[in-house]
Amino acid sequence: MKITLVLEQNLFPLHDGLRKQVWFHALSLRKQHPKSDIQIINIAQGNRVQDEISIIGRRWWNMFFFRTDILHYFGSPSPIVAGLLLFSGYKKAFLSITDGAVSEFWKSVFSRQSVFLIRRKVSRIFYFTEYQRNILATYFDTSILCRVLPYIEHFTPIKEKSPHPRLLFMSHLSKHKGIDVVLEAYVRVLSRYPNLELVVADSWLQHKNAKYYEQIDSINNRGGHIVVKKQIEPQEELSESWIYLYTFTEVVNTMAVPISLYEAIGCQTLFISSDIWGVSEYFPEELLLFKIETDLLVEKIFYILEKYSEISLLHKLQVPDEVSTDLIFRYYIAK
Repeated sequence: MKITLVLEQNLFPLHDGLRKQVWFHALSLRKQHPKSDIQIINIAQGNRVQDEISIIGRRWWNMFFFRTDILHYFGSPSPIVAGLLLFSGYKKAFLSITDGAVSEFWKSVFSRQSVFLIRRKVSRIFYFTEYQRNILATYFDTSILCRVLPYIEHFTPIKEKSPHPRLLFMSHLSKHKGIDVVLEAYVRVLSRYPNLELVVADSWLQHKNAKYYEQIDSINNRGGHIVVKKQIEPQEELSESWIYLYTFTEVVNTMAVPISLYEAIGCQTLFISSDIWGVSEYFPEELLLFKIETDLLVEKIFYILEKYSEISLLHKLQVPDEVSTDLIFRYYIAK
């Protein structure tokens, strides 16, 4: 059986975001069903083989023309779905909807055509949260909607936790990512925990964030311990940190649980997350911020630092990758 997984973005680096989810899925399929021919098509240049999985790079206008037994698209409800369903050769098609401005997308004329194609040609649409399902159910028969759990890698943390309390902010520095609130909260928590460190992994260029770098320098000049890093290995930073801060301030109309939270779980790292999308379906209230305000974030950080050894990460998301993969594979082979 030939299985083709399609990703609208460049697959590399494998440790980042949706790329990691697709790669986990491919590895799990290879492990459980070694006789299957598995390939990944993504928008990129060049081809390669890794762990016996073919990774094929194509330009977007040329990524539709292939033949396979199983077509499985991962990503947002993009116009590319229509091209895949119209021009690719396949026996069965599946979608895993992970993010995207769903309601706005489906309102356009082109998206209505996509909905029509999906209704005719797709066997199953996989979703992760009830939030996703409620949106999808307004466009598709619920009989084709199937819930699966996201794939989480379980491994021994790369490094031991820092000896001093460490917070981690891992995103570009912008107001809608919550960096303003994080820096304000850090200064206040520092008064009680003078050795508290804050690692800021900035994924944008420094010249775009000049005001935040000036603010960070000012805090450090007053006794702060903020370290700014550019290129990082997420697992390594998460392994060392005590608390990962995911402080999204603008709730856009998307549907995914942030993949960086799954990575934190794999690293046995606690987190404080905005209550966005389907997050509250899986995680306890003590780890969630229902409103991104400095006072509330300070309160959560104090609570976790004081109760650190007592808080457990046990929750429904801790399942082996193979559980979800095997469920999907059964749909692949069903008549």
